[in-house]
Order: sequence, then structure tokens, then C-alpha cells
Amino acid sequence: FPVTIGRGVLLPLGGWPLIFWINVPIGLLGMIIIILFMPSSSVTHSQRGVDVQGTLSLMVTLSCFMAAITLAQMNVLELPFILVLMGLTVVGLLTFLWIESTQTDPMLDLTLFQSIPLSAGLALRLMGNLCIAAIIFILPFFLELVQHYPPDRAGLLLAIPPIIISIFAPLSGLTSDWIGGRTVSLVGLGLICLSYVLS
Repeated sequence: FPVTIGRGVLLPLGGWPLIFWINVPIGLLGMIIIILFMPSSSVTHSQRGVDVQGTLSLMVTLSCFMAAITLAQMNVLELPFILVLMGLTVVGLLTFLWIESTQTDPMLDLTLFQSIPLSAGLALRLMGNLCIAAIIFILPFFLELVQHYPPDRAGLLLAIPPIIISIFAPLSGLTSDWIGGRTVSLVGLGLICLSYVLS
């Protein structure tokens, strides 16, 4: 929804810098609300080590991945170098997972994924996010470059999905408590698949 407001309202008024500056008062308001209303934590703090090896391996992995996709988009280097960066990304990811499996205080506790309900829920969430993110990423370009809509009109059209999500998300939660999360998840993913087929 903030992206929609930014592209549809703020962009015609003040350009891209205004989209970023508008986050400053919102962040300050959030800090004030936290200070005034959030109770202090009663969790006892335990001494934990810092996963230096995992942090470094993840940093290298993400750096190689971001460099690869950025250079591929800019077409500034030839394909072999980009493939080398993607290969280093895969090696770095495997190294990160191996390091995390051997650490006493890992940055990512891999034993959490031994829970089948948790892993299945995360996988379903990933698939849903991929479908939604693809639409969110492509739709603005389609409306402005293909349909030649002005930014304000495209932004208003892009406001429809987040409004629908804000309405039906609480209803989905209530329905999940009533009939179970598995049924709601299957129906939701089925509707997403059906919408892609019909489109």
C-alpha cells in the first residue's frame, strides 16, 4: 500500500525523493508510539556467542548474488563473469548452511526446519509471496509502458490489491480459526492458480 500511495500520489507531487522523505515522519511516529505504549520486556537475557563465520559467509553470498543480478540487468559485463558470481553465490549458500549446522550459537537454527508443519507453512508462504510479488513488480510497468496510463491513475489502480488484502486478511484469519488453516491455505492457493490460468 505505501508503494501504491508513493507511485500514485507522491510521485506526481514531488518526484521520487518525496517517496523516501515521507518515511521519516512515519518512522518518528512509530518510535513515539513504541516509547509511550509498548511495555518493557521481561525476557531474561542469556549470554550467546556471535556467529562470525556464518555472518561473513552470508555477507559474501548476498554480495555475489546482488552483484550478479545488478550486472546482468545493466549488461556491463560479459556472461561468463556473471555466471562465476552466480556460482559463488551457490557455493556461499551451501557453505553458510554447513557452517550453521556446526555452530553452537548459529545465526539460523536449522533444527527449526525439522518441524514438518513449520517447513510446509514456510514453503506455502514462499509460493504465495512469489505469485503476489511477481504481479506487484510487473503490473506498474504494464500499466505505464503498455497501457500508457499516467502515474496517478496507475497508482490508483494498484491500490485495489492492497485494499482487498486489508479487507480479507482478517476474515481469512477468523475463518482459519474456525475451519483450520490447511483448508484456508489450499483454497487461497487454488484461487491464485485459477486467477493465473484465467488471465
